[in-house]
Amino acid sequence: MVRHLVWKLYHIQQAINANTEQIESKVEHLRDLRRANRIFDDRNNAAKKELARAQKDLNKHDKAVRKREKDLEDDVSTAQTWLTV
Repeated sequence: MVRHLVWKLYHIQQAINANTEQIESKVEHLRDLRRANRIFDDRNNAAKKELARAQKDLNKHDKAVRKREKDLEDDVSTAQTWLTV
């Protein structure tokens, strides 16, 4: 009877050890995934910042182009007024 209990305890301990190794392996894998996720998040944030800068520059240049077009239209309109007089 005692031998049977010791045998059961031995196998239970073996199962615990095997499960502990699996848990440690999965925890390490999870650490690696989190590390990779952090790297990709950092890259994503940097890309978002770069995109925001590019959009800001684009809007700035678009505004300058629209202003120049308006100035040209005003100049053409003024020149036409002078020519008709």
